[in-house]
Amino acid sequence: MNVKMNLRIKVFFIAVCIIVIAQIGFSVQNVEIFQKSYISTLKAKYEKLGHFLKSDVERILRIGIPLGKLIKMEETLHRTMTSGRELEFIEIVDKTGNVLYFADQDTMERVEKGERPSLMKSPETLASVKQAGLVPDDTNIKIPIVDPGKNQKTGYIYLHIDPGAIVEKSRQIFLDMVTVILTSLLITFELLGFFVAYEISSPLKEISRTMRRSLKNYTPMPVQSFLFMDELCTVVDRFNRHMLKLGHYLTPVKTTRKYFPKVKERLEKRIDKEVNLISKMGKGADPALDDTLDVLTRLKTKIGRYAENLKAFPAHAPLEEDLRAKSRPVHYEFIRPLVFLFVMADGFSISFLPMYIDTLYHPLPGIPREVVLAVPISLFMLTLAVGMPLAGAITDRRGWYWPLIAGIVLNASGHMFTGLSTNLSQLIVFRCITAAGFATVFMACQQFIVANTTVKKRAMGMSSFLAAFFSGDICGTVIGGMLVERIGYSGIFFLSAAFSLLTLGVTFLIFHKLRGENDEKPGTSVSRDGFSIKKLFRIFQDPKFCAVLFFQAIPAKMVMVGVLFYFVPLYLENIQVLQSNIGRIIICYGLSLVFLGPLVSRYLGKVRLRKYNIFTGGMITSAALLAFQFSPGSLTVLAIVLFIGVAHTFSMSSQAALISETRVVKNLGPGTGMGIFRFWERAGNIAGPLVMGYCIAQQGYAAAMTILGGFTLVCSLVYITMLKWKRK
Repeated sequence: MNVKMNLRIKVFFIAVCIIVIAQIGFSVQNVEIFQKSYISTLKAKYEKLGHFLKSDVERILRIGIPLGKLIKMEETLHRTMTSGRELEFIEIVDKTGNVLYFADQDTMERVEKGERPSLMKSPETLASVKQAGLVPDDTNIKIPIVDPGKNQKTGYIYLHIDPGAIVEKSRQIFLDMVTVILTSLLITFELLGFFVAYEISSPLKEISRTMRRSLKNYTPMPVQSFLFMDELCTVVDRFNRHMLKLGHYLTPVKTTRKYFPKVKERLEKRIDKEVNLISKMGKGADPALDDTLDVLTRLKTKIGRYAENLKAFPAHAPLEEDLRAKSRPVHYEFIRPLVFLFVMADGFSISFLPMYIDTLYHPLPGIPREVVLAVPISLFMLTLAVGMPLAGAITDRRGWYWPLIAGIVLNASGHMFTGLSTNLSQLIVFRCITAAGFATVFMACQQFIVANTTVKKRAMGMSSFLAAFFSGDICGTVIGGMLVERIGYSGIFFLSAAFSLLTLGVTFLIFHKLRGENDEKPGTSVSRDGFSIKKLFRIFQDPKFCAVLFFQAIPAKMVMVGVLFYFVPLYLENIQVLQSNIGRIIICYGLSLVFLGPLVSRYLGKVRLRKYNIFTGGMITSAALLAFQFSPGSLTVLAIVLFIGVAHTFSMSSQAALISETRVVKNLGPGTGMGIFRFWERAGNIAGPLVMGYCIAQQGYAAAMTILGGFTLVCSLVYITMLKWKRK
């Protein structure tokens, strides 16, 4: 890594640390403020509840019934507990503090007078309050009971707020703030990166390119305007003034360059004639003639050198590079905000999609409920798989711009109608429309990068595309998981449609003016004969391709979709994990890929280790899935998601690199070959939810994870065995 890259990483790291430390400090302070406000709100709420209870008790005391003889009062307390989930227990005590009636979330009891003191002041209760960082006044509510007939206190109503509920709520708020910090960092750096590319680095590159052309031609630069960098206008003006002066001084040289070839021809003829005359007289006959011959030879040499220097001096006519400059490519960084916003809109529904499908579920004869819930996800993936080769063929013929527009409109329509679905059939149709739009946009963006990058820059362009993709996926999952509890399932899909339309606006804003001169010419990224059904089956002629595809790529996609997007939301919702926490757990997969990718990139680039990286990813995945059998729970699910991200960091990029070197891909061409690989790879996306749903329905959650983990283990062992066998 060079010094400049190290400096950029250091600056980025310092900026992130400053922002994160400041935001965490601000969040901690806000959590403390929220906790105080939350405690006061809870106390006000349950004081009102206690006063309602006090009114009922005093109404009974008014007719002469003693406080210790109230009928079914413990049942009344237990019913009161159902309206207050934050309450730990309610007690009615006498004047001395002995319990008469008691109820908590699970039990209720009547206690004989004087038999047991109140739990409010017990060591266990005080210890739990202290452990939570609170004081008794934060959790205890004491309301006196007055006998109306005697006009004196006869007891008290004690309400104790669970300190764990306060801590848990504060923890949830803190996690929400940390998640917002992470999301805001990703959004900030994406938008800041685009701003820097669009308004700083891109103009600087363009000025540098134009200056080089001007220096070759000795002509001024064209006048340009820069929105946020007026200094560049000053630089261009000064450069043009110097070029005009230089052109003024070099005008005689240009004139000489024009007429010197004729002068050179005449001088050389005259010199050759004199040299021939001297040579006829005989060399050495006269020392003066010998000196004259040497002078004439040196003069001819100098005239030739001078002519070569004049010839190297550029003409004023435009060079070939100037003619090509009119069709120069758009900078590939410009696609990042578009990809980021589009993928973020599609990711809003990831964390709750199975639950939304469940709201529209209707039983089908002979088909388990879990399998029915998996059908919309699988058909979405099937449409995506079929749509990508077709969308690729469209972009080959029409370029990237209009397919991009059509795909965004199609995707936004699918999101909007999904939110309006009233049954499962409508949901499936609209999700397929959404997938068709997503496939078209995905292929159009890849076509944009191919059309606007050189071979050397293409890897950087694809890396930029994937970084924006995963950043948008993370932000969408987080935001969707946090908002679904507030605006509902349909509201999230409407929000996705709005963000897709925002992507459309960004597309027009960035590319509409640039497109006229810079649009890609069709047919530049794939083989000329295009896509055909026969090519889908040519991959079976290459054992190396089939080994990677069937024993590593498809199982990896089955795990990614079947576990991350189906099992994890369904299982965590089943054990009553909050929707926002489900979203946080799912985004850990993307975080693993985003942050671990650069750390292991030096190993992933080694050709000899690629097949072992793929095998390592499969083994890590199988070990993570099998671990669920021994320790189910939300923390285990979080660990599994993280380890799947680590595994795919090793395997995904190595799979693509290894596939691109297979014989069949080289024969078909990299574009068509990789498109066919992605098509067959989507079989894992389709099968993942269906297999997982069927296993859950038949065997339960733990057994389903064990089956998929065992399948992944067997595939990895078969893959490495095939490699060893092929070597022998």
